[in-house]
Amino acid sequence: MKNVFKNLMIYGAVASMAFLYSCGGDEETPAPATPTIAVATTVNGTAATSPLNVVPGDEVVFNVSINAEGGFNVYRVFVSKDGGAATKLAEYTRLDLSVDAGVAVVTDSRATEIEAEDVGSTITFEFEVVDDKDQTSTTEVEVVVNDNPISTHTETLLGGQSNSSANSFYNSIENSTYAYTSFRDDNSANTDFCFFYGNTNEYTIAAIDDADANTAFSAAIDGTDDALGSSVIETRNETRFVTTSISPAEFDAIDGEYALLDAFGDVTPSATKQNKLIAETVFAFELAESRGSLKGLAKVVSTGGTSGTDRSITILVKIQEAAE
Repeated sequence: MKNVFKNLMIYGAVASMAFLYSCGGDEETPAPATPTIAVATTVNGTAATSPLNVVPGDEVVFNVSINAEGGFNVYRVFVSKDGGAATKLAEYTRLDLSVDAGVAVVTDSRATEIEAEDVGSTITFEFEVVDDKDQTSTTEVEVVVNDNPISTHTETLLGGQSNSSANSFYNSIENSTYAYTSFRDDNSANTDFCFFYGNTNEYTIAAIDDADANTAFSAAIDGTDDALGSSVIETRNETRFVTTSISPAEFDAIDGEYALLDAFGDVTPSATKQNKLIAETVFAFELAESRGSLKGLAKVVSTGGTSGTDRSITILVKIQEAAE
């Protein structure tokens, strides 16, 4: 909450139309009208009306218009979250806005960047103006903070290095699989990891540059001594992995980017593989820089097979959406 206006920026104030007091004789001067304050908003430069639907990273600009016949004195900004108590964020006097005494019409612009910590909340910004006669008016803008979407793929079956019935190589952005020759000849740049089975590693998801994966596929492919080596594979994307303690239920509940990154945690994946995988295991991965450094989580739905020809693993992947 304390950070919601962290990036508040002053764009400037424009003052015009000095207030004129009429005088003459014994005629009474009528009391000035109650001041008015209106706020027009934009989200990333596009006009929007309250309630605003935003996601983390969006910039909201509040364009404030004040008409204070009694002379502009001060305006304040308050914020509350999900109906809680309001907190004063800022107060702007004539001096702050370089406005002369007696001026009636004032315009100003303020901006804030929406932060991930407010996902799922409704933030209410209240703007209050006070004139020189101590008359006040307020207006509110509601901001509904949604989560950025993620890609949730369908369950995907991958076959081991000797399984000719199921593909071993996986594109985690498009949820596509490739056989070895398709991966090698046409899709290495699109491939993020592969599946193999070994007596020591057992059921294993690995990056293309993992040494044990190279050994496994080299042994399975006749006449190839370096099946996944740089001399054979044009692009070897360096996907990296990390073990997690995320439960299957927690994985299933993740439905947006903030939730995914929160579950992912403040870690830097460095392992080239996740081995000895069993059903209900959840692991994290980060794609190569050339693949957008996207972060994702994968749940092992099941493992199968009793020999090299039928070894398989079924995974379910949730990953950040790729930039368009």
